[in-house]
Amino acid sequence: MYYTYVLQSLRDEKLYIGFTRDLRKRLVEHQEGKVESTKTRRPFRILFYEAFHLEEDALGRERYFKTTKGKVALKKMLRRTLQPTCRCDYWSAKLFRSPSRPKEVTTSR
Repeated sequence: MYYTYVLQSLRDEKLYIGFTRDLRKRLVEHQEGKVESTKTRRPFRILFYEAFHLEEDALGRERYFKTTKGKVALKKMLRRTLQPTCRCDYWSAKLFRSPSRPKEVTTSR
């Protein structure tokens, strides 16, 4: 099996999209800082993964999620399926912020 997965950094709340043949091993590598592109953003939580029989399908899905259209679709899916049932810090405020909701503006005197 091949996997496409999405991690969220608990440090900066950014998403990381990847694919692998051994999901458990790859997640450990991310958490232990053995992946160059993510070692400064640890720790992570896994938000999503999909399993594929063919490597080309998993790689294609990873590439799609890294496109602008794919990022929009992924974040929409995550908002819909991971909506928190309670108010707690565990869930990323950035991930669930509606794109149409204005950001608060504060002024100082």
